[in-house]
Amino acid sequence: MTDLKNRKKIVKKFRICVLGPSYVGKTQVINRFVNNSFTPFYEPTLSYQTFRRAVNVNIDDPSTDPKFVDLEIWDMFPHDHPLLNEESELMQTEAKAMEEKLDEVIKSPYGTKDLINRIHAYVFVFDNSNRKTFQNMKCMIETVVELEKTKRKGDSAKQSKGSKKGSVEQSFYPKKLVIGNKKDLHPKNKQDEITLKDMQEIGKLGINCKFVSALNNQEITTAFMKLV
Repeated sequence: MTDLKNRKKIVKKFRICVLGPSYVGKTQVINRFVNNSFTPFYEPTLSYQTFRRAVNVNIDDPSTDPKFVDLEIWDMFPHDHPLLNEESELMQTEAKAMEEKLDEVIKSPYGTKDLINRIHAYVFVFDNSNRKTFQNMKCMIETVVELEKTKRKGDSAKQSKGSKKGSVEQSFYPKKLVIGNKKDLHPKNKQDEITLKDMQEIGKLGINCKFVSALNNQEITTAFMKLV
């Protein structure tokens, strides 16, 4: 077996963008994964925040050389942010900047060749005890899926024009994961329950779903490690 001290550490950057409605615990999920901490009060995300954590993707196999990935996680403000309804000029300016940034982040993997600033994965978060947040989150997924369809059509058009083999850039589509946070809570009524049909709709899009609890630190690390 090779001496651990002499093993070469392979480092690469992997950027994850976390999206979802308000009050679902996106920041808490990220904070639990990165810092193993939880804040028991709600603080709305006013802009996007960046978190970092290095992980060894070969940690479960001690016979394999360590492979470290530098995770850069973007905590994005929600598309239904409470500030978007504020009437003050300052809040309207902030809201416009937030919406423009969100639009830029969603579209960036599909309209850029900038590999350094590319988003490698999306995590969509909803509140397991509130079906309305699931429906709102699904709208965001559908937006991303439509962008992918447009890109696929564009890639097909390039290929059909008789481009030489290897001349067209290899298609890139970010990985996707749905996280149902607050698995420790139960819906207050039948209408808030996430149904089998809901999960099947996500499955048809080729997206896996993981139920977690930021409060109790359940399945958080497992969920993020599925992406790298």
